[in-house]
Amino acid sequence: MESVKKLFVCCAGRRSLPSIPTTAENPNTTEARQGAFEKLQIWCSSQVAQYSAGVIQLSAEAEDSGQPTTHSVLETSNSKSHFNNSTGSDSDDSSWEEELYRWGPFQDIPDSSFAPLAAGAFYQDEQGAPFVVESRVHGAHSFVVILSNGPSKLAVKIPIVGTKDRWNPKHKPILVSEADTIQWVRDQVPHFPVAEVLDWDTTLDNDIGAPYSCWSFIQGKSANAIWWDSDDEEETEGGESKANTDNDWIDDPSEECEQRRHTFLLSLARTMAELRHVSMDAIGMLELEGDSFDEPTINPIYTYIGAGPLECRSYREMPVFRTASAFWQEKLERVYYAAHNPYSQGLRFVLELIVNSPPFVCSKASPHDEEESFTLYHPDLALQNILVADDGKILGILDWEGAFFAPRCVGHICLPAWLQEGWLPVASDIPAGEIRNLSKYREIYTNAMIEACGGPESDAKYTMKSGLYASVVYTLFSNFGPSSHDKTDKLVKTLFRKIPALCDASEETLEEFIEKVGNGSLEGRKILEWIPKLIDHRTS
Repeated sequence: MESVKKLFVCCAGRRSLPSIPTTAENPNTTEARQGAFEKLQIWCSSQVAQYSAGVIQLSAEAEDSGQPTTHSVLETSNSKSHFNNSTGSDSDDSSWEEELYRWGPFQDIPDSSFAPLAAGAFYQDEQGAPFVVESRVHGAHSFVVILSNGPSKLAVKIPIVGTKDRWNPKHKPILVSEADTIQWVRDQVPHFPVAEVLDWDTTLDNDIGAPYSCWSFIQGKSANAIWWDSDDEEETEGGESKANTDNDWIDDPSEECEQRRHTFLLSLARTMAELRHVSMDAIGMLELEGDSFDEPTINPIYTYIGAGPLECRSYREMPVFRTASAFWQEKLERVYYAAHNPYSQGLRFVLELIVNSPPFVCSKASPHDEEESFTLYHPDLALQNILVADDGKILGILDWEGAFFAPRCVGHICLPAWLQEGWLPVASDIPAGEIRNLSKYREIYTNAMIEACGGPESDAKYTMKSGLYASVVYTLFSNFGPSSHDKTDKLVKTLFRKIPALCDASEETLEEFIEKVGNGSLEGRKILEWIPKLIDHRTS
């Protein structure tokens, strides 16, 4: 049997939705709406395989039978179906309506509209077989249509705001920068494993009536699939996943699994280390001038607020920076410009200590460099965004939306997301319990990065503590999740627990201490002299 084929879809992917009625067909008919809900529920309950983020796995055998199947893969959320089989409740109706609201406009685009895009972006085979829609999938922020003409496959990626009512021109630089960054990386580091950008359009004036980018495929399997033992997903008698009910196996992988993890981490570190060959003289998002790779432009960083109606999504623009210090300070001023109460002032004081400590204050490849330089930051280097071979070797790095050139301490040398557990105040790919073993894998990755980058004086000197450095990026720059205040609170308390005088303090004691610092307590600020020592990459 032909080996399992993996389809690269560039973003967190969910299995394709069944065809459902649009609101235009019966906008005021409760029966029609309920019928749509029930159709979705019946379809979802039939999907026993978990969806994978980034990769849709289709076997050749399944393709022949016309029944594509998704292979079970662990995901950040230990993904079960997002749909509840119960019916009739207001909350269920609300969730279905939300699905229809978010993805209905893209589900309604006819299959025939995608064929011209594919034909224009990709070569035809000798027989000129047309491209046809194979499936439709979506993640949190993008809708992806997978097309095939037999020997060749590609994916058309549409941002969730890609409709007439939702589209904001401020999203254009985000779409363009992802495409241009990948094209430039492929030109500068030809063997780096990223997909080929085939085409893109930031207008609604095209065959599908939506902005899109078109990508090639990379064969491989999600790194989720090789990080765990093959029986880690075994169900208990009660039907619960073993991963959710028993953490004993997490700390005791098989010898074969341990070897895959080791191979995977070595390969990933060596792969990401190749980005040391690309750097820029400013912090920001990359954009190419026409088809020229000679002089890419660094533009402002565009981000958006994750919450709120899609029709009025709020965007933010950060200016281009020439120094790391200006980058951190500008954002600190924005977040804590009105820190009037003692508690907020205490949090700001700690953040100022952090960003005024090495390695935040300067970003130079060598102490002898006259000017600072910056390397590429992948905002979501998680297991679901990495494609691997069966033995764990890297085949592809996915999902570069939001990538930008950043200070070296948080650039290409950063620990991948799941090895940052304990610093980042967000859910990671690693279930509770695995945290006990992560130090071993951090050390493997760090040593491999040091070797690949040329020694302990390279940028890899930041790798071991890069989880801490990345948490500062998340705290100051992420527009998703908790408020900046809450994220800062989590970061500061986590850092305090590494200070001898505070390591055993209760939550209440830590909050009282933060308030004392905000009130100018000399004793408190004396204790915080530990902060620069903890931040410094040269200290253990």
